[in-house]
Amino acid sequence: MKAKVIIALFVCIFLTAVIAVPALGCKSKTTRIIHTPHPSIVATAEPTEEINPTETPEGTTAPADTPEPTETGAPTATPSDNTPTPTSSPEPSPTPVPTDTAQPTATPTQPPASSPTTVPTPTPTTISTPAPSQTPVPNTVYIQTLGNQKIGHNFTIQVRIYNTNKMAYARYDIRFDSSILSYQTTNSSSAIGDGTGSAYFSLDPGSLGDNGLLRIMVDYGAYEEGISGSGYLCYINFSAISTGTSPLSFVSGHGDLPGKLELVKPDESFIIPVSWSNGSVTVVN
Repeated sequence: MKAKVIIALFVCIFLTAVIAVPALGCKSKTTRIIHTPHPSIVATAEPTEEINPTETPEGTTAPADTPEPTETGAPTATPSDNTPTPTSSPEPSPTPVPTDTAQPTATPTQPPASSPTTVPTPTPTTISTPAPSQTPVPNTVYIQTLGNQKIGHNFTIQVRIYNTNKMAYARYDIRFDSSILSYQTTNSSSAIGDGTGSAYFSLDPGSLGDNGLLRIMVDYGAYEEGISGSGYLCYINFSAISTGTSPLSFVSGHGDLPGKLELVKPDESFIIPVSWSNGSVTVVN
């Protein structure tokens, strides 16, 4: 409102000045042109006081000083929310230096152990041909040694001869432990070299109480020149009745009729020397 009043006041002053200036000019020009014979008083218009436009007429309220604008500091740039926040790039990790790797030691692969298959033992059981512990000399007679026979099982023992010459007969006694072994039968056949013979046997010859004794005679008397070579004299079948080890021993001089260990030629002469080798049987549960 104050601004409108001030503007109106300036307009009034301006119009007054415009109107007064031409009027003054006209009066001065007229005075110079007219010549009067008699002096006359010419009224001269008093110059109008110039009004200082800055002075405020009385009765008018002076406008209040307009406050000078306060210098405003440069606005502080506000970071926009959309400005991406710089992130520190991770420093690359140092590359580890490879270390020498010990070569694995090759472990030999062992084949899986096969499970033993239990084979039932037939009655009687034929055992493979044994060999004496040492290289036999000619005319060696020996008994097979067996181990780990089960209680209740039947098995067979071979009585063999090595490299005999012109034998017609063989006579021998065998002692065994009757508390461990039970005698079953004796195979009556015999085979030496290219010939065959017969085996005769008796249990506990001449003595009823001595039932752990076998007396056996093998006959090749049908051969005029006797038999030569190696082979088996007989098979003896036993049954295992208790645990333990029973010796199978060649013996002589036992029984009411003392037994002998001898090999005889067709002319009834003896083959000498003769080696007699014992055996044994072990019974387990």
